[in-house]
Amino acid sequence: EPPQGTYFFLVCHKPDKLLPTILSRCQIVRMQPDSPENISRALCEEEHADADRAMIAARISRSSYGTALKMLREEELADEYESSVKELLDAALEHNLGRLLAVAEALTSPGREKQRDFCIYAENYIRKIFMFANGVPQIAFATNDEYQALEKYASQIGKGFYRKALSSLDTAMSAIESNVNARLIFVDLCNRFYLYI
Repeated sequence: EPPQGTYFFLVCHKPDKLLPTILSRCQIVRMQPDSPENISRALCEEEHADADRAMIAARISRSSYGTALKMLREEELADEYESSVKELLDAALEHNLGRLLAVAEALTSPGREKQRDFCIYAENYIRKIFMFANGVPQIAFATNDEYQALEKYASQIGKGFYRKALSSLDTAMSAIESNVNARLIFVDLCNRFYLYI
């Protein structure tokens, strides 16, 4: 038995799977998810988040404050990486290899952490385009500033692109974590976008 004043917290989403001997010694407290409005308000007050972005993150996160916070931090990546993703997509749509090579060269400059962040942001952006292309922009949870560009790309990109592009970005992230030469990673990525788009 634990000494007096000691508490153990067991977090479980399937209490019926616990052994009866353990369950009988537990005091069960059921935690219900908070509302998106409360999570959004907390993000605005505690993290000084933009109200529009906080509400989008709260809705996508399925009422998980931690997930919403993580998504907001990923949204902050937009300021740094949105122009690079657009440049990559525009160059691929033009089938301009010279411009694509310039994009690849620019992506090799930052360190590995920033290269990985770029790939994460690019995946999220491409998923948003996919939602627009399939006529469900409401579940893309895009900000008002993104709508025009997402609609443009959705009208220009073929349906076969998305799965291949996301797979290529996953491959690039694995290569980054394996310390593969960054120039090789991003030249390969840009070539694949050129072929797939």
